[in-house]
Amino acid sequence: MGVVFVLLVAILGLVLQRQAAMQREVRSLSGGIIHELFDRSLRSRGEALATELADALANPLYYSDLDGIGALVR
Repeated sequence: MGVVFVLLVAILGLVLQRQAAMQREVRSLSGGIIHELFDRSLRSRGEALATELADALANPLYYSDLDGIGALVR
């Protein structure tokens, strides 16, 4: 009876240890994936903002440059 109890406690201990190891692994992997998704999202937003800013500034800078060139040529 005592041997069976010791075996059950040992098996339970091993199962709990394995579960804790799996939880650590899942936590590590999910943290890395979330960090990667956040970086990708932030980079995408930054690129979109830079593209919109470049499009919005293209014509005003172009005409400003033309005015400056025209003033220098005259």
